[in-house]
Amino acid sequence: MAKNQIYLTGLEAKPSVIVDAKTGDKQFFKYVFSNQVKIKDVPYSLVFNNGKRFLLSEESIKIINLDEEYWNFKNIGNYIIAEYYPKRPSSKSTSYDKKGNPLPPKIEEMPKKTSTILANNESLKRLVKNSFDSFITMYKKPEQKKEDGLVHVQLINLEDFNKPTPFDFIVLTKGNTHNLYDGKLVLIKTFVLAKATEEQLLDDCIKIVKQNLASSFNDNYSAPPMVMGSPTGVSTRSGEPSRIEKKPFKPFFYTEKLGNGKTLFALQETEEISKQILELEAGVRLYLNDKEHTLTIIPKEEENSRFSFDPKTGVIYLPKAYLITLGLTII
Repeated sequence: MAKNQIYLTGLEAKPSVIVDAKTGDKQFFKYVFSNQVKIKDVPYSLVFNNGKRFLLSEESIKIINLDEEYWNFKNIGNYIIAEYYPKRPSSKSTSYDKKGNPLPPKIEEMPKKTSTILANNESLKRLVKNSFDSFITMYKKPEQKKEDGLVHVQLINLEDFNKPTPFDFIVLTKGNTHNLYDGKLVLIKTFVLAKATEEQLLDDCIKIVKQNLASSFNDNYSAPPMVMGSPTGVSTRSGEPSRIEKKPFKPFFYTEKLGNGKTLFALQETEEISKQILELEAGVRLYLNDKEHTLTIIPKEEENSRFSFDPKTGVIYLPKAYLITLGLTII
């Protein structure tokens, strides 16, 4: 939700509510699913209301109407991949029997779920002609460099980890047909391979583009090794400094039950530094959804309340009146 908005979800029979913290105005929707996709680094919620669906910005009042029933969005590289059910073709004209009586319409099968690639902007323009059932992203493997024996330090922050890595190639699969595109979605080759595994597709693509590829960016990338001397400052027996492979630390949010019965919500910024964000009074349950960046509070007798927090800092935008009602204390 936007910084001046509060999102409260009701029970199944009650609508979800978005409250403007400044004016007190309320908007009621059938369903609201927060932080479903990022468009130009701005998080959007997926909203269902009156038989329609649209995306609602969590930083402004911007609304993007959807011309397809898109759902299950994924930020993949510089693009967005979304699933949808194709629209049914318009019904054919009514058929009649020999006596001129109208025949009941034939029951058509429900279209199967499929996927497409959308532009990462407010147009959500479809960028590939054909839909697909699955995909594999591929990345160029860099040439291995000889170690120079120096200390290499790499600083990585939470924002960098949250940004999707642009892919170099992507394979879009439908049945036994596979379409290989480059990072700009230019079609390189279409080929057929029955019951192909990820390893088989990767091998074929390596032969097609004649480059060494990895199907996961994590397989393609490793942090430079941290080179540390021995504790006494003396080199090891071999005369070389001892080496410790140390992967970059990824900050994360967590909840912790305290000894006094209260619950803590915090951000582990580094291996040594933990930033406490809020504290919840005893007797109230707190659920963290770190993928959607939401917190759900379940009191003993009152209705559940769910709200979003900043995916980078964990900051929660709630006025004091709501903090007291929900039993929250900002630290």
